[in-house]
Order: sequence, then structure tokens, then C-alpha cells
Amino acid sequence: MIGMLSALLLSGILAHPQRLCRDVRSCEQLCAPPSTLARVDAGSVILEDQLDHAAAFARNRTIECLWHLGRLGERARSAQVRVAAYLEVQGWPLRVVAAWALGRMHADGQVVALRARLHDNEWQVVAQAVHSLVLLQDSSSISSLRKLSEEHWYPAIRTLASRGIRAIRSGRPHALDAYFMSTPNRPVRDQYISPDENPFAHWFPWQAATGTEPPDWFCEPTSENQRSIGRNSVSWSGGRLMGANRGEFVGALYWLKHGKKHRLASGNVVHIQSIDARRAWVLTGYAHLGMQSGALLEVDMTPYGKPHIRKLFNLPGDPIVLRTSSDGITVHTSTVNVRVEPAMERNGFIIRRVACSNPRKSTQ
Repeated sequence: MIGMLSALLLSGILAHPQRLCRDVRSCEQLCAPPSTLARVDAGSVILEDQLDHAAAFARNRTIECLWHLGRLGERARSAQVRVAAYLEVQGWPLRVVAAWALGRMHADGQVVALRARLHDNEWQVVAQAVHSLVLLQDSSSISSLRKLSEEHWYPAIRTLASRGIRAIRSGRPHALDAYFMSTPNRPVRDQYISPDENPFAHWFPWQAATGTEPPDWFCEPTSENQRSIGRNSVSWSGGRLMGANRGEFVGALYWLKHGKKHRLASGNVVHIQSIDARRAWVLTGYAHLGMQSGALLEVDMTPYGKPHIRKLFNLPGDPIVLRTSSDGITVHTSTVNVRVEPAMERNGFIIRRVACSNPRKSTQ
């Protein structure tokens, strides 16, 4: 009996092969896992929800959420308002990744927010905003990019803005991709040091900054050499500002007063310059394994007798030395010289103007 039923079933299947194919497809749809697109949609919603909670744990988790939302592209566009909110946060790495994500998400509704980042204090954020505006092919940003190409203090940003204008006018949204990833403009990592700009090629910092011979350690150094040598301990506000440079193990900035040491900030301190009894400038930076970074900090004594530290801006390279003059300061880095003209206003110290030059190229 069973053999007869099997024969009848087999003959029916062979007589109607299209029915067999339809049944197999139905079975596959019932048994198959969710499609890739469905998983992407679900992932976008999950990542949006995680943004609300990530900040409570760690900045790195927030950066990871923003990064993955950007990788989802247009399918994560519903999260563009939440992502754009991170363009206004204090931590510049978050602003960089938020600008990066909005460009990949094709967030046309956030063009104004991205354009505002062209005036960001950190050049890395500006670079990423330019790249994202080019990805969005926003022609209304050409005038802002033209102004950036003429006025920004960092030559690499001026070049990037000029190329961005050409990419928008020619309708090539990905024209900057290769340039952005292969030059020091790349903001998602530290800058690359080319062989002829390697700071370790110099014997001493003052040789790189001034081209002079190192001072004789067995005699009193001249005032010129004293200004050139990076100092990691200075008298300031009734105490001492001290900096530690521990390389890859990371140093710190301390304030010592009445025998008590107060930690003000982490980072490798390269140079400390006391401006007056209430203000000091601090250079921090590091170069390691072909990458480099640096920043200019200001330390200010509050009316309550406690030092307050804030970062003025990131440097385009690891700093070597800071030199002062009557009209401003010059920060010598391994790649360029950064000229800063300070100004005092009622609310305190501000940066009025920043200029940049390459001493190696200017002498050729």
C-alpha cells in the first residue's frame, strides 16, 4: 500500500513540476532567516536607540554607534537628526565622526549643520565637514568653501576646500575620497610623518626650531637658547607648573603648590610657557609609529585660586617648541610653523588670528 501511494505521489509531482518549484520556494521563505535588508533596518533602529544610552557609558561607544550608522548609508537616514546633534558636543572626535556619518547617510537635511562646522576650531572637524558636503553635492556651500579656501590658517584645509569646489561643480561626489585618505587631512587618525619631516631625524628640538647648535651644558645657556629649549617646569601663580612626557605611556600636566601636586590634564607635555601670574600656555603632543598629534592648551587661574585648563586648538603635527614675541607666539611642529596672534577681551584670552607656514619649503 505504501509503495502504491509513493508511486502515485511521485507521478503527481512529475506531472506538475511547476507546483513542486512553488512549494519549494514557499518552504524556503518560511525557513530562511531574515533578509539582509530587514536586518539592516533593525540594526538602524537599534543603533539609534543606543545613541541615547551610549554617552552614559563611554565616548568610544558613542563613536562606534555613529560609525556604524554611517556605514549603513541611506538606510540610516532616519537617524540624521540624532547624529547631527553630535556636531555640537564638546569632544572633537565625536564631531568628526558625526560629520563623517552624515555624509555617508546622504543626510541632505543637515547641510546647514555641516556648513556651520566649516568654522570649527579643530581643523580635523573642518576637513570632515568639507568631505561630507562634497559627498552631498551641495552647491549652496560653494561660497562657504571658497571663503575657507582663501582664509583658513592650515594650507591642507585650503587645498581640500578648493578641490571640494571642483568636485561639486563637476558632479563627482567621490572625487575627494582618495585624496582625503592619502594625505595628512585625514581626521580619523593622527597625521602621517613623511621621511623628510620625521622629528626623530633631528638631534635636539632646538636644532629643528632654530637651526643652531645645542648649548654647552657646562656653561650658562644664553637667553636665546633658554627660549628655544622646551621647558617642562616653570614658576607660575605662587607654585610650579610641571609636565611629564612619558611617550606611549602618556604624560600629564601638574600644578605643585605648598607641597601638594594637582593633576590638571593628561598628555605628553612638550613645552610650558608662563605668560603672566594668571596665564600659561602648554604644548602637548606625541609622535609614534608614523603618526603624530599635538595641541595648544591654556591654563588660567580662576578668582577662587584654582587653575582651569582648556584646549585652544589641535596642531597639524607634533609640537617641538613654543616661542613668544611681543605680537604673538610661534609653535614649531615637525611639519609646519603655526603663528598665533592672541587678543584679550572682557571674557578672557581668545585667538585673533592663526597663520601657518612650512619653513622647509620657504627656504627652497
